[in-house]
Amino acid sequence: MRYVFFIIFCAYASFGFSNERLEEGKKLLQKSKYDLANQTFTSLLKDAEKLNLADTTLGYVYVYRGKSFQLIGKHDLALKDYLKGLDLFKKNRFYDGVVFALVSTAEFYRNLSSFDKALNYLYEANSIFNKHKISVRNEIYLYNRYAAIYSEIGLDQQLAVDYSNKVIKLAHEIGDLDLEANSYNELGFLYEKLDDDRYLGSYLKSLELYKKNEDSYNVGLLYYNIARSAWRRGLDPEITLSYANKGIEVVDTTDWIVIKASLYNIKANSLTKLKRYKEALKVQDQYIGYYIEQMKAELDKSFVEIETKYKVREKNNELLIEQKRTQLLDIENKAKSDKLKYAISTSILLGTILFGGIVFLIKTKRKNKQLKKNIQQKEILLQEVHHRVKNNLTILNSLLFLRAKACEDKDVKLILTECQARVHSMALVHQNLYDVDDASKVDLEKFTRQLVDETSSIFDVNTNSFQLKIDTQGINFDMGFTIFLGLILNELITNSFKYAFTNDDQNFISIFFSKDKKNYYLNYIDSGKGM
Repeated sequence: MRYVFFIIFCAYASFGFSNERLEEGKKLLQKSKYDLANQTFTSLLKDAEKLNLADTTLGYVYVYRGKSFQLIGKHDLALKDYLKGLDLFKKNRFYDGVVFALVSTAEFYRNLSSFDKALNYLYEANSIFNKHKISVRNEIYLYNRYAAIYSEIGLDQQLAVDYSNKVIKLAHEIGDLDLEANSYNELGFLYEKLDDDRYLGSYLKSLELYKKNEDSYNVGLLYYNIARSAWRRGLDPEITLSYANKGIEVVDTTDWIVIKASLYNIKANSLTKLKRYKEALKVQDQYIGYYIEQMKAELDKSFVEIETKYKVREKNNELLIEQKRTQLLDIENKAKSDKLKYAISTSILLGTILFGGIVFLIKTKRKNKQLKKNIQQKEILLQEVHHRVKNNLTILNSLLFLRAKACEDKDVKLILTECQARVHSMALVHQNLYDVDDASKVDLEKFTRQLVDETSSIFDVNTNSFQLKIDTQGINFDMGFTIFLGLILNELITNSFKYAFTNDDQNFISIFFSKDKKNYYLNYIDSGKGM
């Protein structure tokens, strides 16, 4: 239910301002451009005195900048800004802003799963709400966050439903279509947790409103919610398949990888339930592709963030060292021009600066050592990711093996066996990345030999019944390219086992890799007679 928080956050607080830069920052938040939004709010705070901004306006800027810090993962800075905004509102006895800041801080702690702290801030906001006149939007914000937290921690689910219904009623009264749609979606989630059949009606109402608001992202998300709930409740798989297909139709041309992967997974499960195995296997391949793409995107993002932080710190250290060197040169030149007069004082000053420089260099060395340690930890995490992906693919491989073993239809059994080989080839890539120090390259010769051995095992071919020659000429590839290369080799090896080998002892497979200035080449030869 957290995925709706950001839209709700911006909707609840968009009131009372005409400041263009503040509105610009809020729009950037809505467009998920968190860094640019943070820069806008920071620039506005720097110019606050020149612009003669009121304390209440500053309070909103701090709270919104806190949100931008939270969304880019700087939680310590986010909390400081939330509390600064709250303090400004309290000093000016601006109770509508106080409630807004309190509920925003509660939402901050909810996202960190610190539910006790979140509830304390909500209780304080509720106390102010009961004593002072508060805007309808902040009333909605308060009720909505109560419903969200009660739902997550399982505290009085019926009360959470009542709060959600209040939010829906108020959102409808003020004509906020997006907020009403979000609230129906959350209500559907609550009903689903309570095993109440009214969940479907809430989801469908939310879907209708999102369509009316032309919100493609949440339309796709609602189709997934409906398909997922239908699948969990064991409804007709044709219904689940229908909603999954509608969701895919909405998001298939977008870059929303997480939603696409989820919808394709539901579709594959529904097709399997309907015994449409060939279609299911094809869709499952698409799901795996999106899943791998999602994992790669997350890893790439993490490494870019680490690399950027490291480069910034390194550059700052270089600048500081250069400044120290310049200072030392200036002091030396000054000492030379007036040795007699300032000999003692210059010596003391130089000694102090040298000592400071040594201390600084020692600290810099320690920081660099810590950075290297952090990079090593990230490399270990990357290997763990490869290990987990390999395990997931191994589980999928085992499921295909069990399905093939239980299948009586020879054609379907053959298809399942071939899919098993393909999945295994991808698992081998991650296994090789997990087993080496350099997780950026795959040992091609080792991977190719393992692929032949594992594929022969899948097709019950004795490795002693044929000769295998492999020459990679020291060529290695990265993970992404090796996965596609593995699928190609898997098809070639499979065809050799199925069609090329005979019962004599002349069977062989030769695999050679080569390259020139521009291209790589794969030569694959077996003992088959050819076309």
